[in-house]
Amino acid sequence: MMDEAIKQRYRAFWAGERWERACMFIAVPKKNAPEPDPADLLPGEPDAASISTDQRWTDFAHLNNRLWRALSATEYFADGFPNVWVNLGPGFMAAMMGADYRFAPDTVWFGEKQLIGDWGQLGDIRYDERGAAGSLAFSLTNSYCERSRGRYVVGMTDLGGNLDIVATLRGTQTLLTDLYDYPEQVLKAARLVDDIWEAAYNSFHAILRRYNPGGCMTAWMPIFCDKRWYPLQCDFSAMISPDDFERFVAPSLRRESEFLECSVYHLDGPGELPHLGHLLNIGAINAIQWVPGAGSPGYAADCWFPYYEKIQSAGKGLVLLGVEGFDEARLLLKNLSQKGLFMSMSLESPEQAEELIAYAKAH
Repeated sequence: MMDEAIKQRYRAFWAGERWERACMFIAVPKKNAPEPDPADLLPGEPDAASISTDQRWTDFAHLNNRLWRALSATEYFADGFPNVWVNLGPGFMAAMMGADYRFAPDTVWFGEKQLIGDWGQLGDIRYDERGAAGSLAFSLTNSYCERSRGRYVVGMTDLGGNLDIVATLRGTQTLLTDLYDYPEQVLKAARLVDDIWEAAYNSFHAILRRYNPGGCMTAWMPIFCDKRWYPLQCDFSAMISPDDFERFVAPSLRRESEFLECSVYHLDGPGELPHLGHLLNIGAINAIQWVPGAGSPGYAADCWFPYYEKIQSAGKGLVLLGVEGFDEARLLLKNLSQKGLFMSMSLESPEQAEELIAYAKAH
């Protein structure tokens, strides 16, 4: 499914280097795409006119058939590869710890009811792989894996960021005041989530390594790795100071990045930029994924390049997902170091893809 040259480029990315060129995941929609092979489709898919919102997220016949329609309509170039990840919303591990969740057409809502009403209830929190949420996540993971037969890579579900999970269980506004009123309890909760996060990762990883080619890994970021890797994050950090980030968030990131063999930090928008210095000091984090955020200029805007330079000068890789087409990708390749650079994008044609590959090699 994946030739050795592609694997070599991913290994170079993780090492903060380049092999021939930057690592680029390029997808191109096929013109006159063929129908999926009937053997890959499952019977019993809910009718499009009557499928419920919950079924769109959880019915495996629907999910499997939707995947094969997408794969049949897509051609991969450069370092792209067929993949799917078990999407149950951001931070589904909170649901496996007892948080309520509700499927909506375009997202999943968590924590509408406060699970930790007071810190005395922290000891009641339990991680349950066999409960409704855990059974769903593991069932979908197993189902995708069993039907993959090496033809696509299955990515791990979104476990969530450490303090993001605590915020789901406690309530975001309440947790913000807890940082000042009950700091030791917040740190205790973070350590509890750290323990559970590692247990959940190990359980999902045990399944994925049996089925994915060569035991490779991917996640909601479509980045190949033949070692244990995962995206790390803390969206909650956009609301706190750098000092609080260092006290409450960084210890978990150090632990998680050392528990893994490779990791990327998901830096989500300008509100998290004040923490960049602390992130660059966490040695085990391999790369930073930058997200400009809604309403902000695109990746190639001049205002972001000082941050790109800071990240790359610190020896960290740079991840840019969903680059907006050929022109933006070429501008980024022209102005960035290709060492440790990963970009994903959808292009209009095979010719555009081949031209961009040639441009990357030439620069």
